[in-house]
Amino acid sequence: MGMVIRLGRANHLELSSGLSESAHNRRAVELDPTSDIALAALADGAIERDEADEAFDLLKRAAALNTKLEGVYFKLALFYQAKREPEKQAETYRRAKELAPALELAAEYQKRLLDMCGFEY
Repeated sequence: MGMVIRLGRANHLELSSGLSESAHNRRAVELDPTSDIALAALADGAIERDEADEAFDLLKRAAALNTKLEGVYFKLALFYQAKREPEKQAETYRRAKELAPALELAAEYQKRLLDMCGFEY
């Protein structure tokens, strides 16, 4: 049975083979451990399931591949911020902003919100 992939109205993959999107991404990583797209998708799934350690590991793996997916670095920077690792946070934000300069505005907005809330760095 072949697999058909279509983008649905909400930009979700519809997979006709009966496997979940997560299963397809896990299989993609098994076949090609350098699949940054599959690693990033698995990280997103882990975030949705509140599995922070798994998401953090998957994002680090994708970043180690020098991915061009700016969202990987942006999310990884948020993890480093939560872990109070400012040097790593700054480096991953820098990489995200290199790939997508508009993220600088998002990062500045986030910093202002955290400052307003009294977040201590």
